[in-house]
Amino acid sequence: VIFNPTKTKLIVFGPSRDDYHISFMHGSIDAVESHKHLGHLFGNVTQEEIVSRMIADFNSRVNMLKAHFGGLPIDVLYSLFKTYCMPMYGCQLIDLSSRCIERFYTAWRKAIRSLFRLPSRTHSRLLPYVCDDHSVETQLARRFVKFYKAISCSSNAVVGACARLVLAGSGSAVSNSLSLITDLCTVDRDDVLF
Repeated sequence: VIFNPTKTKLIVFGPSRDDYHISFMHGSIDAVESHKHLGHLFGNVTQEEIVSRMIADFNSRVNMLKAHFGGLPIDVLYSLFKTYCMPMYGCQLIDLSSRCIERFYTAWRKAIRSLFRLPSRTHSRLLPYVCDDHSVETQLARRFVKFYKAISCSSNAVVGACARLVLAGSGSAVSNSLSLITDLCTVDRDDVLF
């Protein structure tokens, strides 16, 4: 494997990153506090920062969709919304038990009201029925369970070890999300996969 030092970052966890100067493959590697990889921010970032970036990206996509396709029939518009605005790559790594995730749920509700041209006071419990879809909370929970099932069934030893840590209650964002879902569904952590 040939590494490109300009595309490689050293994420330093701690207060200072000025002391690190690393040369690798005839180039210098930048020491950073965080870095975006495959659409997800890693490093010294809080759930608040991750959710804020997710909301900004989501709102940008929704506004673009409304600007270019706002005149389409509602069913087509919602299909485009699901395809273009809701992929949210890496959302399975967000702590669904974090209070800040409610900000994303609010952004989703506002987007649905706007796309469907509903009054701003339309009750949030009605929005899944209007869309003929699951609530945003359920959509994210389903994505998480699918992700957790995939890592639990992985033949990769490292991925399997991570899944076992999550199941044991590691305190990570993924473990916290698993706890939230098992509490809401009143199932045991071991039974999520069935």
